[in-house]
Amino acid sequence: FEQDAANNGGTRTYFQWDPAKGREECISNTANADIGITFPYCGIAETATVVQASGEESGRAISLLPETHVAVLYTDTINPRMTQTMEHLAERYHNDPSKFPTNICLISGPSRTADIELVTVDGAHGPIRVTYILVNR
Repeated sequence: FEQDAANNGGTRTYFQWDPAKGREECISNTANADIGITFPYCGIAETATVVQASGEESGRAISLLPETHVAVLYTDTINPRMTQTMEHLAERYHNDPSKFPTNICLISGPSRTADIELVTVDGAHGPIRVTYILVNR
């Protein structure tokens, strides 16, 4: 944020995903953001994973393109394991399967790969830093 403020005459800029502005503008703004903040559907305790649904009102780019992803998660939505998470997803969309998101990302930390000549690279396919903020209701 401080670098953003220094580059903009002391003003910080913020962008909220707005489908009315069109997909390309939303993705462009997200790609230029330092931080993407999301509110995942739920979490999985066993693997420290957040389940991030994508849709028109919140594209997956928010959790993938900025260098830092902050996920704000309610503690009462954290499931013990993947099996309970899949059960909750089935319950949530049982009455109207057409509302099932077009994409669901399971995020367990920053991107990391060693695919290229066994050299470990952080942030190759997503953010370099991931932070979870847990909130009690």
